[in-house]
Amino acid sequence: MILCEMIGAFKKLQSVGAGLVPARICGRGRACPCPNLRSTMIRSGYGRKPPIRICRDFHHCLRPGRDKPSPYLMLTIGDSSPRISPMRQKTAAIVVIGNEILTGKSEDKNASFLITELHALGVALRRVVIIPDEVEVIAAAVRECSDGHDYVFTSGGVGPTHDDVTIEGVARAFGREVVRHPDLEAMLRGYFGDGIDAARLRMADTPQGSELIKAEAMRWPVLAMQNVYVLPGVPELFRKKFEAIRERFRAEPFHVHTIYTRQDEFDIASGLDSVAADHPQVEIGSYPTFTRDDYRVKITIESKEKSAVERARDKLLELLDSGSVVKVE
Repeated sequence: MILCEMIGAFKKLQSVGAGLVPARICGRGRACPCPNLRSTMIRSGYGRKPPIRICRDFHHCLRPGRDKPSPYLMLTIGDSSPRISPMRQKTAAIVVIGNEILTGKSEDKNASFLITELHALGVALRRVVIIPDEVEVIAAAVRECSDGHDYVFTSGGVGPTHDDVTIEGVARAFGREVVRHPDLEAMLRGYFGDGIDAARLRMADTPQGSELIKAEAMRWPVLAMQNVYVLPGVPELFRKKFEAIRERFRAEPFHVHTIYTRQDEFDIASGLDSVAADHPQVEIGSYPTFTRDDYRVKITIESKEKSAVERARDKLLELLDSGSVVKVE
């Protein structure tokens, strides 16, 4: 959806008046099937472009794996003009599943691994959830994360024992049945031969309608249900499977500059606040340390927009005591 369409939709919203805000524009060519139709739908067609739907239930409208969302506006009562959002970045959530993690019997290594990987791929991680091996809890967490993020990665709860209930939880999140996937069953029978049994065949159970992602580096495919990728809890297997499919998630990279200063964080707080307010396109982080002799605060400036990072960096360097700046990366 191009800018003129977005502005046109906003003008139509102004003519309607109060009662439909906040909202996001959803560029679908058909009626929005939101379960809670609490809002008026506004339609405006431009040539061959699909009509614009504005719906209060924007989590549904922007749900990954359904219709591809257009760039959107944030519209709020009392605004005299639309605020166009920055470039929309891909987002992700991690759902770690396992009583053993919550009770300290096992240490989670998969989330920390994936945090680094996703950032390197240009994907913004927005949530990490650790939950027990309970079907309803898994279903609720997966459903919520799927609605609010482009990608969801689950870790754990995949196996032949009674507490491996991730598949059932993911299926329930999407209102699907658990079925035996014929391709997976054939692979299992071919691998185990006469040694196949009910426990091993259980590994062929999948949510109905799920996808098998195959790669040369993997013996067994990765299971995906819409935008949810189901990965094992064993760290070695988790890493191997993710690394085999990681390039499908690559997005525009993050640009990061780092400033190290010997100034105290209290002394630079007002300057950081000022730059953050004047440069909303960037994310500024301040990280004090009490164990280093060479610097006291590490400041990071990050954005998808390289020039925005450089402008914010230069402004910060103007405000900081130049004699206290140790290095800039």
